[in-house]
Amino acid sequence: MKNLVVLLLLCMLINKIQAQGTTPLSLEDQNKLIAQVSHISDPAAKLKAIDSLISSGKLTSDGQIATIYSGRAQTLWAVFQERVDLDNSEDLEVAKQKTIENVLADYKKAIDACAFCQPAHRQERAEFLKDADLENNPLYDADMKYVKDHGFKETESGFVIGFNYMGGKSGWFGAMISPFGYFDPRYKITNTDPADGKLKTVSSNPVPTSVNYLTIEYNQNLDQPAAHEMSFSPFQMTSPFLINPAKFGFTQSYTITKPSWFYRPELGIGWGYISVAYAYNFVFSKSDRHELDTNMLIVRFTYPIVPYKSTLY
Repeated sequence: MKNLVVLLLLCMLINKIQAQGTTPLSLEDQNKLIAQVSHISDPAAKLKAIDSLISSGKLTSDGQIATIYSGRAQTLWAVFQERVDLDNSEDLEVAKQKTIENVLADYKKAIDACAFCQPAHRQERAEFLKDADLENNPLYDADMKYVKDHGFKETESGFVIGFNYMGGKSGWFGAMISPFGYFDPRYKITNTDPADGKLKTVSSNPVPTSVNYLTIEYNQNLDQPAAHEMSFSPFQMTSPFLINPAKFGFTQSYTITKPSWFYRPELGIGWGYISVAYAYNFVFSKSDRHELDTNMLIVRFTYPIVPYKSTLY
């Protein structure tokens, strides 16, 4: 049923293109045609639609021509990736090399087509080269230098450390570690528009994102030095929102000599490395609940200090 719908959409798109003949299209209509193609989910059908749109000659804007060739490059790689999932034949390596050549050829057409939007498509090409494990390709280093010169910032990923303050009936201060986390920074890629000579945004990531996995946290009570706690959470997001849905741990002190276990979900907001959240402390032992906070305010700072192999997002 899904494939039938895709084929119907493809036929409708091709018929619309053919019916329009050689009449020039407005930029708005060109965008509509590209949007129709982009909504096709099946990679093979999408590739046919892209090729039909290219051969129709309906795209006259430099930006739209660059977009369709960049989209073709991404779709070619998606078609190959789908084949990898289904086919274990010996000619896959040959097919991969041919696909890579065709993908790079389409990215070159996209880059050559639009001088203003070149940084965006060079970023996409760098992303493809990394996905295909081709960072040793000289194009990768050249593209990365170019897009960084135009404002791009790479995702920082690695071993994460953090510090946090918790406030309730008393104050707590501590540290956290995570074997893996990533921080996707805020950036703007800009270029000079040849039409008016002004510097404009080509691509951007307006909101920074930070995520940590398998976090271990230790906190010390500032008022009672003997009071401390340890906790563990499999996943937490700290920017743009602080979401820590599965945080478990235990508390000990002079009066609580045996570990008093708790479940403490956190919810808040963050920006970059800093986040602020509200936490509700569910203490499992009824006898310990009167000594421990129920409502807590948390301020947290996290940062990946030991980088892993960087990744474009």
